[in-house]
Amino acid sequence: MSKGGARHRARGTEQFILHDLYYLDCIRAALVSKGSLQNYGSILVKNDRIIGRGYNRLIQFRDKIRQGYANHAEINAINDALRQKRDTRGSTLYVAGFFPTERMLCLRSEPNYTCTRCIPGMEEYGVKLLAVPTLSGWETFPMDEVEGVVRNFRDHTPGKNTHEKRLSAWHNPYTIDFLLERVHSIDPFHSL
Repeated sequence: MSKGGARHRARGTEQFILHDLYYLDCIRAALVSKGSLQNYGSILVKNDRIIGRGYNRLIQFRDKIRQGYANHAEINAINDALRQKRDTRGSTLYVAGFFPTERMLCLRSEPNYTCTRCIPGMEEYGVKLLAVPTLSGWETFPMDEVEGVVRNFRDHTPGKNTHEKRLSAWHNPYTIDFLLERVHSIDPFHSL
């Protein structure tokens, strides 16, 4: 894996992320989220098999990892795997989302990740790689590089706060409506 992450071929047709099956599964989960600024979904994959799914939501009684009153999608995917007694060590965590007010997908040509709150939980439960979507496919980062990716985003992206920075960084022509019109198989309540 090269410094700064390694691009790998999308699992769907061609190399375009909107056709990627893992991306669509993350968006399916994000559609269930009730967030007002950003809605995210995550899947945890080990040996090419999805072992956990999550979306932003309030803490549940059975959650092993807790982040205040609500957990992020990444942590909920790990919690889902742990509830099912699945081994999370060596897994890859995929995360994707959209801005519900602007209806814009969180996509850009260069990869970025912005959440330092999720890193300790990912490390504690042995997540090996973090995968973030770009327009041409997934970009993966080993966990020891993720904090640097977050720092780079925060230090070099214009905006007064994280939400403004995310909006400016992820400005693109693709909306959640565009995706839903083209992919009829997205059922937000299937398998969650």
